[in-house]
Parts: sequence; C-alpha cells; structure tokens
Amino acid sequence: MWATILYVLVTVATMNVALVVAAIVMGVVFTAEREATRGVLAPLVTHVTWSTLVLFLLPLTRGCRTGSSRGVHHDHGGVHDDHAFLSIPAGDAQGSPP
Repeated sequence: MWATILYVLVTVATMNVALVVAAIVMGVVFTAEREATRGVLAPLVTHVTWSTLVLFLLPLTRGCRTGSSRGVHHDHGGVHDDHAFLSIPAGDAQGSPP
C-alpha cells in the first residue's frame, strides 16, 4: 500500500485529476491482487492490460483517429495533441502505401 500512496503523491504533481484518480483506483486493485495471491503475476498482468488499454483506447476517446495524422502533432483548440504519434498511415485497399 505504501507504493500506491507514493505513486499517487507523485502523480498529484501532474495536476491531472483523471491520472490521480486512476492511480488511486488501480493502486488499490494492484495491492488487493498482490495480497490475495501473494505473488506478482496477477498485478503484473492487470498492469500490462491497463497500460495497453490506456495507450491504445484513450487516444480514440479523445478524438484522434488512427491513420489520420501520419505521425504529425495536431493542435485542437489550443490544446497540444501529442498522442498522434500512435497513428498509422492508411493505405489503399490493395495495401500499398498512401
């Protein structure tokens, strides 16, 4: 539990409420898994799953479309959009590059 508290305190420095809430919730989940299983495999699998979902699904919920930016950073109403690096250029139906 001390690791969760420390991680939440460090995350507070980002001043991002969503990240702080996620750190609290996921820290409690990881701690519960660790205590229930007495191992690190369950929290590790949960952490990898959570990180993967956040990495690939969060940009989709924020208005970025895969294939639309070709790795170019966008500016949406004054807010820098630096998750565009995840974009994959779309090819035509035969699979050739655009």
